[in-house]
Amino acid sequence: MKIISKMSIAGISIAAAMLLMSLPVSAAYKLVSYSVPDGDTSFKTYMSYKAITNTESAQYQLQQKAKTDENGLRIIDDDYYCVAIGSYYSDSIGDKFLVEFEDGTRIKIIIGDFKADIHTDKTNRYTNIYDSNDNFISHNVIEFIVDMSTLDKTAKSWGDISAIEGFDGNIVAIYKIEESAYEKE
Repeated sequence: MKIISKMSIAGISIAAAMLLMSLPVSAAYKLVSYSVPDGDTSFKTYMSYKAITNTESAQYQLQQKAKTDENGLRIIDDDYYCVAIGSYYSDSIGDKFLVEFEDGTRIKIIIGDFKADIHTDKTNRYTNIYDSNDNFISHNVIEFIVDMSTLDKTAKSWGDISAIEGFDGNIVAIYKIEESAYEKE
């Protein structure tokens, strides 16, 4: 029989604890908290999955397993949104995270690509977003991988996935979902 055991939930939000309870009972899970930048983190950029062209890469292989949802977002296992993220959070394609927004909404993400360190801040957590007058808008933490041909029209126009219902607001928490499968005798 497979059971969940030794779940570490100290210091995590109720939403994160609820996520742990929703994960399959075939493994033990631990959520590891990562820091989120202070200030506005509401802007969520996107990139086309077709920009991933190296057929030998883990990024490309992951996209072969992904499908596109009704908003044009690439998704794995009907549950995890494919994103690019800074190296502070992960160095492995396929790592899974829980992202929580300020209104309590939470989404599961899977690392499908990386933001280049040269394009992120000195901690490699985010890219600053500025308007055409060079005024700061937001720290961009996650970049969604999308199908441009079906991407939500408002999100495409804004350049921001936050235009899609359920994806707006500041990111207040990021947790890596660590899994260790085992069998209990």
